[in-house]
Parts: sequence; structure tokens; C-alpha cells
Amino acid sequence: MVVAGERRFRAFKQLGRETIPAIVTQGNRDEIALIENLQRENLNPLEEAEALA
Repeated sequence: MVVAGERRFRAFKQLGRETIPAIVTQGNRDEIALIENLQRENLNPLEEAEALA
């Protein structure tokens, strides 16, 4: 399951790449997704608040 880097994953597949450099970790998927989304620069305050709720 891809939790972070979905766009990168799709781009590599579209390019026909068979391997994708990645870091595989164990952890809470929701927390990892939240951290990734909060680090994006284009979240507005409402989106950030909804993510934390």
C-alpha cells in the first residue's frame, strides 16, 4: 500500500519503470499520510484543521 508518494508512484509507472526508490517502514498509515499532507505547502488553514480533527 502506498501511503506517501502516490504521485511519484504513478509517474514512475507511467514512465514504464519497473522499480521505484522507496523507504519501507512500519507505522500508523493515517499518521504518515497526515504528516505528508501537512508538509505540503498548498494546504490552507481549513484543510489543515480538518486533517488534524
